[in-house]
Amino acid sequence: SHLSSEDAANIFTQYTVYNVESLAGLTYFYDVPDGSSLSYLDSNLSFSETYLIDSVNGIQWTTDHEGFYYLNDYGTIQYLKDVTDPEAKPEEIYTNTDMISALVSPDPSTVYFFDDEETLWVKHGNDDPVIVANSISENSLTLAADGKGVYFITDLYMGTPIYKAGTLCYLSNEKNAEITEVATNVAGVQVSDFGVVYYVYDGENESWRGRVGEAYYAVDGKIFTKVMEHMVKGFCFWYN
Repeated sequence: SHLSSEDAANIFTQYTVYNVESLAGLTYFYDVPDGSSLSYLDSNLSFSETYLIDSVNGIQWTTDHEGFYYLNDYGTIQYLKDVTDPEAKPEEIYTNTDMISALVSPDPSTVYFFDDEETLWVKHGNDDPVIVANSISENSLTLAADGKGVYFITDLYMGTPIYKAGTLCYLSNEKNAEITEVATNVAGVQVSDFGVVYYVYDGENESWRGRVGEAYYAVDGKIFTKVMEHMVKGFCFWYN
């Protein structure tokens, strides 16, 4: 199928692409009326659909960007190995009807998932899943840059009527690993190849209801240093 320029414009006002020299020559995943479409953007900036999924609750690209995982409406994590192959069939990784979102380690021997009670679970290999922590910010769960563990925010509380904060933690993918507490009063965390940044909420900018806080950075994800004070971010930035 081919997308009109208007459809393409709608896509790129909703999603952001980082660290690429050109938007062409890449594969994109976006919502369409019949489900979710996986399409390739060629050098003429024309989309050609390679795969259509009728039910999906979030996706996770593999580190090589050649495949992805997705959770369908039936609580099954599916894996599509080659996004360029229109004949490729998804492989079933794990099924649990209590899952509402999931994250898979790069190997992929470890699966993290949330249930509808804000509980984070982990499953190693063929073992039964076990509870990691309760009262979790679902949006905070993110893989470390090396893929060997995850960061997440737990013990949530209402900092104000419109935002939540909690304790930032790290957990290794290794079986029987223990949670490491990184910082408290954390409202958000971001991970990239350049390191880890977390944000602490201080107050609100009354003129436009922006968040004012501090940013802490660690290149290794362990020893954090304050890198910004009185930082102002808009409403959409913070987890809520």
